[in-house]
Amino acid sequence: MNSFILLFGLVVLLLNIIFGNVLEAYPIFNMGINCGVIAFTTIFLYALQFSTMATPFRISLFALFSFLGFVMLTLGVLSPDDYKGNVFIVAISSIIAFEAIALAVCNLVSKLNINSQVKK
Repeated sequence: MNSFILLFGLVVLLLNIIFGNVLEAYPIFNMGINCGVIAFTTIFLYALQFSTMATPFRISLFALFSFLGFVMLTLGVLSPDDYKGNVFIVAISSIIAFEAIALAVCNLVSKLNINSQVKK
């Protein structure tokens, strides 16, 4: 499963770069944003596979991160070609921060839950 996540992320990243260079309706600016989105989503999904959290946490976060990755890709495509006043970039950054915090909190809660069960 680990190599599948990396391979899938790499294929999607390469397709994004090809589409950004071939399609005139898909600007290079948006391609760059979506390259970052694909990289972050792949990293978070890959990190989930190596976490020590309980399986229900991993399954739920995998589904959530996959869905939010799709949402961020959509926002990246719809984003205007300018940094200033770009609400889409703020939304994408906020979602990435949420994912990082959710990953850390769920990992901590899972460890605390496992430790409390061991002590009983």
